[in-house]
Amino acid sequence: MKNFLKKTVNVLIIGLGNIAYKYDFDLENKYVLTHLRAFRQHLGFEIIGVVDTDKKAIEEFSSRFNYKTFLNLGDAFGVLKPDLVVVSSPPNTHLKVVNEIFNLYKPKYLVCEKPLAHDYKNSKKIIHLCKKNNCHLFINYQRNSSITTNIIKGKISNNDFKPPYKVVMWYSKGLVNTASHFITLFNLFFGKVQNIKIINSKISEFYFKLDYKDCEAFFIPVSSDFFYNSFEMVCKNGKLVYENGGQFSRWYPIDKMNNSYSKYKILSHQAEKLESDFFSSQLSFVNNIWKFIQGEKYSVCMSENVLDTLEIINYLNFKVNEIR
Repeated sequence: MKNFLKKTVNVLIIGLGNIAYKYDFDLENKYVLTHLRAFRQHLGFEIIGVVDTDKKAIEEFSSRFNYKTFLNLGDAFGVLKPDLVVVSSPPNTHLKVVNEIFNLYKPKYLVCEKPLAHDYKNSKKIIHLCKKNNCHLFINYQRNSSITTNIIKGKISNNDFKPPYKVVMWYSKGLVNTASHFITLFNLFFGKVQNIKIINSKISEFYFKLDYKDCEAFFIPVSSDFFYNSFEMVCKNGKLVYENGGQFSRWYPIDKMNNSYSKYKILSHQAEKLESDFFSSQLSFVNNIWKFIQGEKYSVCMSENVLDTLEIINYLNFKVNEIR
């Protein structure tokens, strides 16, 4: 069926780690957690090859999939002419890889794994290279593209969730690896950050607050052996609970039929469950890239969005280093 699409987008994937194809390799097809499976399942895209400098990684991949493989970009671009290139190598290699891509070839679109690069300076260089080469840059903060996010954003925009908002965010696995996802998400929900306050900091943990026009968002690090990335958002007319990174989201409105005291209102025990695409998050990301390419309304993290996040992270790191 892909052959009948007039504007099929050819894809080259660089880097064969977990996010490239391993996260969902042994899972059912309903789980779409990697670039490979997401682009394979979308009719608008065609994977034409993969690159990795590790011969063993290539051999392992080739034992499972029948795609053209390359050990370096020069050989890949000598044979293939992709429209879109995915950079899923380690973050500390991203600038070098992107530099090499544009020295060899000029793709129309570039997908880069978060957090774009290992520091603010190199991230800005990647953004500059993409602009210089007229290449659209997408960063894989996939929560910005999820169905759940679209619902929440719509309810905020339509005033179904009434301001002011107070958010308490618990995050595990660090500032850059995880908190950055939710900084990017809250920027989408609430707009530009107006103030940043460091509440407390330890060697590897950041307690901080972001102030938006209508929202105060508190970030609390969690030292645990389990995945826990969840937030509660208290609004004027109810409470949103967002759990397990977005797997479960529930809205608790004011219970208009049950007042505990004559002057007080309470929240309903009956929650509205929000639709979730948690286990197909990468497909939602790819769907929104497709919408962008087709000129439709989209929700995907791009250069200007990630720059806001990077500036916040850079500020936090700078201030914490001053304190320490």
